[in-house]
Amino acid sequence: MPQSLNAHTDTDPDCVHCNIANDARRANVVHRGPLAVGYVPAVGSALGHTVFVPRLHVPDLLALGLDSAVALHREILGYVAGLRGRLRAPRLNLLAAAWADDTDEHGHLEIHLAPRWPAGDPRGPADAAEPADRSLPRL
Repeated sequence: MPQSLNAHTDTDPDCVHCNIANDARRANVVHRGPLAVGYVPAVGSALGHTVFVPRLHVPDLLALGLDSAVALHREILGYVAGLRGRLRAPRLNLLAAAWADDTDEHGHLEIHLAPRWPAGDPRGPADAAEPADRSLPRL
């Protein structure tokens, strides 16, 4: 049964995303809100690509109750609204896995803000072999 984000009171010390959210693991954090932390992936990201993770350990989108999912998305959309005019991407997608499975690398809900740049645009995805230097100012 879906739970409220408030029902998720624990963090997992072995979880990469819990450690980023709690400053225990270094990341290029561009958003720190009451419910989520947003960071720029270190490798292979397009300009503006941001990964948002709940501050508490939540395995997937369906583990949230409706009110918590709405509050989390409201926070993320606030970040997107501040970024939209400066980024000027032709399109922005928000992507999240509905449920975790055995192939899930982290076991923690990730919501990706993925700007869609035209093919060949240098702001598009970086070479996955090189670290991304696509920092955005904090909002």
